[in-house]
Amino acid sequence: MNTDTAFTIGSSHEICQDYTFSRAPGPEGTHMIICDGCSSSKMTDVGARLLALSVDQLIDETGIGGIAPATLKMLETKYAHEVKVHPYMFDSTLLIAKYPFDPNKAIIDRLKYVSVEMIGDGVLVTKRKSGIIQAYNIVYPNGYPAYISYNLDKKRKDGYLKLEPDGFVHTYYDIREKKNETTILKKGISFKSIFLVEDYEWITLFSDGVHSFVNTKTGEPISFIEVITELTNFKLFTGRFIQRRLNRFIKDCKILDWKYYDDLSMGTIYLGD
Repeated sequence: MNTDTAFTIGSSHEICQDYTFSRAPGPEGTHMIICDGCSSSKMTDVGARLLALSVDQLIDETGIGGIAPATLKMLETKYAHEVKVHPYMFDSTLLIAKYPFDPNKAIIDRLKYVSVEMIGDGVLVTKRKSGIIQAYNIVYPNGYPAYISYNLDKKRKDGYLKLEPDGFVHTYYDIREKKNETTILKKGISFKSIFLVEDYEWITLFSDGVHSFVNTKTGEPISFIEVITELTNFKLFTGRFIQRRLNRFIKDCKILDWKYYDDLSMGTIYLGD
């Protein structure tokens, strides 16, 4: 088993507002965190880092199942009251994958599962040991992802709910069979799922930067399916395998005539030996 994350700045940004963090596998398990700061909010590059590092500590204390309420409480006390920074600083997505499953849940076989929670938009990709690769694309109908920071300010939360009153859309893709099925709108702040370890080779999360690619010669957009297929073309799973893959991918983009405008981040939990 191994876990790694990496991020890179998009061509339209002066400051990278994505941040990632991973905890190496150990006796207590492993996890990874991706935060994608809102480009139209102030100082979210700093907020994304503070959020990821604070949530890293909270996961140990609460388990992933309690991360949303624990994060909100942490933001309310530590940052809103003690440090007194503006809530917009934490306008960021929060994508988490953790092994083992939430220790607070009454599941006997929790050690057999990886749990995933996505607050805001992003893409989850899984590879089964059978070879099947599946993607779960989380988007918001009107283009406004949910940020947990909206809950810190009633006026901002009410304003957001007027823009996105229906929740998020979850689209499932079978990449090998080139099939997709769009689900109905889902209410709530986050997408959650668990995956049986014995069935999967790896679990990968991406920020929505995978949707920002274009062909530099034609100006045509590149399907995010093509992008994640390239990014998950792993060779080895040792050491900083995600950082290596992202470095290679950035070089390959020049050969492919690809350009990405948004910041890009990814992380993977490899479940093999």
